[in-house]
Amino acid sequence: MDSGGKMAKEHLARAKAYFQRHDVMRALEAVVNALQIMQRGITGPDKTAADSALREMVAQLNRTEEISSRFPKGIPYKPGVEKQLHAVFNQLLQSIRMEQERESYTQTLERKQKLDRLLNYGRKLLEAGKVQDAEGAFQEAVECYVDEHAMFRMMGEACLAVKQPRMAAKYLKQAVKVDKDRVRVGQLLVRALEESGNIPAARKMEAELKLS
Repeated sequence: MDSGGKMAKEHLARAKAYFQRHDVMRALEAVVNALQIMQRGITGPDKTAADSALREMVAQLNRTEEISSRFPKGIPYKPGVEKQLHAVFNQLLQSIRMEQERESYTQTLERKQKLDRLLNYGRKLLEAGKVQDAEGAFQEAVECYVDEHAMFRMMGEACLAVKQPRMAAKYLKQAVKVDKDRVRVGQLLVRALEESGNIPAARKMEAELKLS
């Protein structure tokens, strides 16, 4: 039995399953894996089945936006051109991955820039005495949050600087959960609780964070 033919069939079966779940990238990966084997030449009863499955997958992938946008006439297929197909599909796969990475980087950069703008805007609003508007800006910043853990501490500090301890405590309670410098944030939270008049909560927080 030709184990290569069997493995190629398995990859193509996975490609079909991925395609049916509308996961074009994984379908492409599975087709590339199958072609990696088939370009070396396979024999036996699995060859016919693998050729048929590959033909079907190429036809289906040709209808996707990922391929039709790059190959308007589709990628032609006939048995015996597996080496060329492997090169084309592999290059296509790498190209799509690079585009996705660039898009992801751009989206992340835009999100971080928006978050910075909102934090700065919130600080300026606080300094201008527009507390409610500042809270709106900070809340919008929270909606942009992914892993910028220092953000909550920064908002808490900004609130403390303008004598808004209750508002500061709200953000510092979040900061205690995620900020790496838990001791520093804990001290700020205790201060915010004390300045807001919630002495029991301040003492409890000291005990929990072992700050006393």
